Amino acid sequence: MDGRRPADGSRTRRRPGSTPPVCGTGCADRNEATSRRNAAPDVRHARQLHAIAPESGEGSENSAEFVPWVERRVRFHSLCFQAGGHRLEAREPEKDPHGMNNKTSLLTAATLALALGATSLSAQAAEPVGWYAGAGVGQSMIDEPLIDDEDTAFQVFGGYQFHPNFGVELGYTDFGEVDFDTAPGSLEADTVSLVAVGTLPFTERFSGYAKAGFHSWDAEARSAGLRADDDGTDPTYGLGLQYRFTDNVALRGEYSRFEMDDADVDVAQLQVRFDF
Repeated sequence: MDGRRPADGSRTRRRPGSTPPVCGTGCADRNEATSRRNAAPDVRHARQLHAIAPESGEGSENSAEFVPWVERRVRFHSLCFQAGGHRLEAREPEKDPHGMNNKTSLLTAATLALALGATSLSAQAAEPVGWYAGAGVGQSMIDEPLIDDEDTAFQVFGGYQFHPNFGVELGYTDFGEVDFDTAPGSLEADTVSLVAVGTLPFTERFSGYAKAGFHSWDAEARSAGLRADDDGTDPTYGLGLQYRFTDNVALRGEYSRFEMDDADVDVAQLQVRFDF
């Protein structure tokens, strides 16, 4: 130890027996250390990931699969570092080779279910499109202050089915003859009706329907040798059930109401329908 200090006035402590470092070598070491400290975070992270990779030997196959994954991570973090100036706490999105297939399968299944549902509805809505006609017989009922009676009613009808679920129908109904309650006498009436018919299928052969429209009626009252006529146009509506034996023959049960001024006539009947 010669007691001399460096030109900049700093003191250097050396262990006994050590040799003073050469300036060139010391500078190189300091530069390398500085480079390591200033290295980008993604590079340090890559080195740590490579350090934990399986060593060659029995795990060589795992190592071969691990290295490409490390490279992808390094590229991802490098892009994050360049874009934001710092490493983002994010994970590289991993590709799911089955994700797209699962979504496609679900979409295909949903489309197939809708198609099957539409096909099933079409199969149930088997009402033939075209002309049809039929006839029915049943009972007419009137419940008013002067008349509370019932009689046999007849009906013939014909219509056109524009759609399996919609059609129009023209009918003629004879209500029969009912008697007065308070005096000797009777009342006869008949009507011509035009209605819209909506059909709702329950199964391939069994369905329900509703009808509504107007009817033009004529009535004749007789009592004690006297006779009086009346007529008018009023609403009519009804509900029914239908069972189709074949594409050309169906059986219907129907309950309808015919308004006639201040009186109502109800008709319950069984009908047969023929499609052409």
